[in-house]
Amino acid sequence: YGLGLVYRQQGKYDDAQNEFERDLTLNRQLSNRQNEAKALNALGHVELLRRNYHEAIQYYQQTLEIRRTIGDRAGEGASLLSLAQGLGYLGDHGQVEPLLREALKIHQAINHRWYEISTWNELGILYLMIGELDEARTSLDEGLALSRKIANETGQAYLLCNLGQVLREQDQLEQAEHALLEGLKLAETQGDVNLEAIYFSDLAMVSLGAKRFEEATQRASTSLEKFRSL
Repeated sequence: YGLGLVYRQQGKYDDAQNEFERDLTLNRQLSNRQNEAKALNALGHVELLRRNYHEAIQYYQQTLEIRRTIGDRAGEGASLLSLAQGLGYLGDHGQVEPLLREALKIHQAINHRWYEISTWNELGILYLMIGELDEARTSLDEGLALSRKIANETGQAYLLCNLGQVLREQDQLEQAEHALLEGLKLAETQGDVNLEAIYFSDLAMVSLGAKRFEEATQRASTSLEKFRSL
């Protein structure tokens, strides 16, 4: 399972899938339902990164069913979050907010800070997608404050990326660039190539908005190279 996580972060999705499928088979043989759900959820994340959203949702639904059956509250909250992510990519925003609010309630009740941060991030993305920029910024600021409080640099990297997009949409280009460059350093430290590619794409948009056209082209080219490497 751990090797699968490394491959997934490196963008080696076929290798990651193979490792998670081995883990799934083993845990089914051992009747370990908790780890079975964990492997299914990981496979869902791989499909999400491949942009196979329907397949990802199917994995997440299986995971949620298992975790509810065995009474795994932390896992249930995580599965609700994952399911909301998948539905969000399909544009089904009407279902996303209730799932995220339910997940947030669970994470806060059991003091599961890491997933609470992720849920604030997803709420920020949702509000950004539907144009509620003030709500998006409030959600991302909540998540960022919490991630800094517990020194969760992975959470900070994703939150800063989305915060940069919100600030750009609010025409606060200088603040947007500051947030994006701060987050890019974290993504590079973590070796998260997919996130680095997103950062360079967003930075290119900031450069374009600031009419720094040569810089925008360079940043966009870097983003394209990184996406192609995946």
